[in-house]
Formats: sequence, structure tokens, C-alpha cells
Amino acid sequence: MKKIALIFGLIAGIIPSAMFFIMHNDGGFEASQMENGQIIGYITMIVGFSTIFFAIKQYRDNELNGQIKFGKAFLVGLYITLVASLVYVVA
Repeated sequence: MKKIALIFGLIAGIIPSAMFFIMHNDGGFEASQMENGQIIGYITMIVGFSTIFFAIKQYRDNELNGQIKFGKAFLVGLYITLVASLVYVVA
């Protein structure tokens, strides 16, 4: 579980961090960039946090023979979110 949480947490943290650096190192903000910034932000978060679903699915299929209880899935998702949050804060 730790390996999956670490790998997918890193992926989930790198996606919004990379978009943050891309958007802020573009040489400044213009009005046209601000209008699309909210949409880009939402898409980035959806893509980043969708990794939680795929991580729990992979953990269920590969390590628990296709069955997982809610508590275990919740913990895996929580660990992934913690790793992703740490990566985003450090970046």
C-alpha cells in the first residue's frame, strides 16, 4: 500500500505543481490568461485527483484480489492525498 500511495501521490502532486510553474513562469498575467485560469485550474485538479481513483483500483485489483472495504480504500486515498499535498506545498 505504501508503494502505491507514494507513486500515485507523487503523480497527483506533480501535476498541479507543474501547471503552477508553467502558468506563473509565462512572463506575467494578461487579462486573457486570467479568464482561462479558472478552467485550467479546475481541469488540473480533476486530473490530479483522479489518480486517487486509479490508485485505489490498482491496489484493489493487484493486492486484494478484486475486493476492498471502504475503510481500507479511504486510508489509501488519504495517504495519496497527504503525499500529493506535501509535494504541492514543497514545490
